[in-house]
Amino acid sequence: PIVIHGGGKAITKAMQEAGIQPRFVQGRRYTDPQTLEIVGDVLTSQISADIVRRIEAMQGWAMPMHYKTT
Repeated sequence: PIVIHGGGKAITKAMQEAGIQPRFVQGRRYTDPQTLEIVGDVLTSQISADIVRRIEAMQGWAMPMHYKTT
């Protein structure tokens, strides 16, 4: 199986913690270079890593597929 995930709420929270006001255009997040850095960190270092940990804790095998190394 392949798990595809988002992270909208976690991204918004991380942006607010960084002092960046999330901006949406026609319902989609506007992603400037500073926001993109936060998005990449949240999706890879937080959400994807957590999913991998949870699957492996249940004796499964998981491998994240993203541009950052783990």
